Amino acid sequence: MGYFTFFHILIIIIMLVSTGLTWVLLYLKVQNKKYMIIFCIASFMLALILTISLLLTIDQYTKKASLSNFSTYRRLATESIIVKGRVTNDTNFKLSECFLELRIIDDNKKHNISGEIFNQENFDSIKRANQQQRDVSYNVNIAKQLPGHTYKDFSFEIALPPHFQSYKIFKQLKCK
Repeated sequence: MGYFTFFHILIIIIMLVSTGLTWVLLYLKVQNKKYMIIFCIASFMLALILTISLLLTIDQYTKKASLSNFSTYRRLATESIIVKGRVTNDTNFKLSECFLELRIIDDNKKHNISGEIFNQENFDSIKRANQQQRDVSYNVNIAKQLPGHTYKDFSFEIALPPHFQSYKIFKQLKCK
């Protein structure tokens, strides 16, 4: 919730007014001050939970973006991956930031096993393969201040561990 829209502000104002009216009613109806304070705290906590839930629900509809033209290229000279694509704001509201979460997983399942099953070299090769790093995660900021119904092309380079021969890339776009 990095950027409030008109709907966010409207929900906050409505919840503040309703909490204030609830407190006035509690003040007028409850004679015991201890109970009134307990009821006021309980009503505030309920209003806070409801406000946060409503703000997160509004975010689902006002902070939508899509990823298109996504492609990756491996650059062998620098052991890196070049990532290109386009992020598009699908709503009328401005997005403050968009992040692309990438997870690269080593898909090389081959172990140098040959000959006897209980050979010490076979156990050593499996142990070395299990000790190597199997995945890498990156969180890259690809867009800032993206107005409604616009797009931005992006391109960046990320490092790839040298022992990754075959890999898979998983991506997820998150916008605020």
